[in-house]
Amino acid sequence: MSKIIQKLKSIFVPQEGNRYEPLVLSQKALLGYGLSILILKIVIIAFVIYFPKTDFFAAINAQNLVNLINQERTVKNLSALSVDVKLNEAASLKAQDMIANNYFDHTSPSGISPWYWFGKAGYSFVWAGENLAIHFIDTDAVFEAWMASPGHRDNILNPNFKDIGVAVAAGQIDGRQTTVSVLAFGSPAVAQPKTSPAAKTNSPTQPVPKTETVNETQKVGETKEQTPINAPSAEPKLAGEENIKLTQAPIAQLSLPARVLGTFTINFVELAKNLYLYFSLFLLIALAINILVKIRIQHAPTIILTLILIGISVGMIFV
Repeated sequence: MSKIIQKLKSIFVPQEGNRYEPLVLSQKALLGYGLSILILKIVIIAFVIYFPKTDFFAAINAQNLVNLINQERTVKNLSALSVDVKLNEAASLKAQDMIANNYFDHTSPSGISPWYWFGKAGYSFVWAGENLAIHFIDTDAVFEAWMASPGHRDNILNPNFKDIGVAVAAGQIDGRQTTVSVLAFGSPAVAQPKTSPAAKTNSPTQPVPKTETVNETQKVGETKEQTPINAPSAEPKLAGEENIKLTQAPIAQLSLPARVLGTFTINFVELAKNLYLYFSLFLLIALAINILVKIRIQHAPTIILTLILIGISVGMIFV
């Protein structure tokens, strides 16, 4: 026990055995602290900038959205929506077009309607709808925002829709890194059976029933709807028009829960900030012990380097 106490004193308390320079504040230790701070900041930057752009996080969010939507439809005694590959592609094309052309709306600046992406993906429909959202970083939050908007809620609970597509894409819009979410809803058109020449008769031809499509110009209630978020600079928005189609790329099956992975980046950044704070307090306490225990014997370089390191660590909390 005495050996353990003596070892701890050598690490934290200035004494003759450590030449009045605790091991915790040695130049080698301070260098290691500095490198650790730098490496942690690089990892944070990688998570914040790179990982939110990857399909890994996007697929998780899409999976969770589909589950939440079908759970809500089941509660309302509605049939669950089936994820359609073509709708997935249409939603993905729409999301990428908004990022590439710097807009957030159902109709592009060049006048391309939502239905264009349906056709490009090869999905023929009799009913179709679209929900859009931007600046949301949490799957539950964007779902709740859609459900709080009457028009978007109507799309989610529309009994005419049979299929769904989801796309979540990251990129810059208006000069700010953000995430856009696209839901595409549809009910596929059934191909009319072909009549063989032998089956032709002289009886009058029956007219083909007209397919009914959702009015593209229908509004949710306001041209834009907003939902508050913790960060004022990234206020979530819901697009005003609702009736556009939802598509999503094939959803990747991942073993970890969507809820956890969807917020992993945010939680990691907060954890790193806490580590910087606690580390700064640790160095401050160690420096105070070093100065006060042997106040007549001081190592100026150690004190200066430690103060610089504390300043850097505190600064990392706000950078």
